[in-house]
Amino acid sequence: MPVVCINILDFVIFHDIKKARSCFMATEKNNPEYVLSEDFQIHFFELEKMDVEGSKTFKNRLEKWAFFFKQEGFLDEEEEMQVLLKNDKVMEKAHESYKKFTANDKMLKMYEAREKRIRDEVSNIDYAREQGIDKGIEVTAVRMLKENVEISFISKVTNISEEKLLELKNKIWKLTER
Repeated sequence: MPVVCINILDFVIFHDIKKARSCFMATEKNNPEYVLSEDFQIHFFELEKMDVEGSKTFKNRLEKWAFFFKQEGFLDEEEEMQVLLKNDKVMEKAHESYKKFTANDKMLKMYEAREKRIRDEVSNIDYAREQGIDKGIEVTAVRMLKENVEISFISKVTNISEEKLLELKNKIWKLTER
């Protein structure tokens, strides 16, 4: 039985691949010509690469689904969406599932809480990264001070004020006095 993973992304992950749809299969690390199985695939659909914003005609089913995922919840419900759903039972079912999900306050709150948690995690990671960079710069400045590098040069390189560098130098001096 095939194993297929489908990822629908609202951002571009593979900048060097021009097509919106990418398919990956497991291969042997040192011999990529050896595919583990044709039945194990990971698909990525990058919606940002698909230009279907104002379209009402679609060249293929992929474009129709891209339009659905980009526009669901934004289109005038009964008018514009009916063009998309016309004679398509699968698309109608997806639309009904979306409506049911968004009408369910509990499910919507769970979704919004999950989205908030993800945004908070990203924010925390960004903050931690900035803190780490700042700490690394300060450690470098301290090492340079210990090597008696000119304070004006350290300030220019690290973007730390000369006043702050003098404070650090005084702390180092007091610590080495003991």
